[in-house]
Amino acid sequence: MEVRVDARNISLPPGGARELSDRVARAFSQVESAVRHLHVVLKDINGPRGGRDKECVLHIALDGGGDLVITETRATAKRALMGAIHRGRRSVRREMRRRRGHRRAPQASLEWPALA
Repeated sequence: MEVRVDARNISLPPGGARELSDRVARAFSQVESAVRHLHVVLKDINGPRGGRDKECVLHIALDGGGDLVITETRATAKRALMGAIHRGRRSVRREMRRRRGHRRAPQASLEWPALA
């Protein structure tokens, strides 16, 4: 699984991109077989004006085709990243279940007994 991290209008400390890449790879390690490529983009939407404006876009390329794009906006870049990771893992697991054909068991129907 290849992980790429880009920061736009956000300054990362030296080695920060590598650290984020490792964190994302660890977070997706349980579903690694289903993920071909992860691209993380961190952005500061409003620039120096502040506010709830840190956005994380997580683009997940699935093995066997298909893409998932998760966008999370929070007050800090860390919270946006953690929210996107959480939603991304859940989405990958859901897609894996769909592809395997696992569905919920049908609920028992409420049929009235036949009157004799």
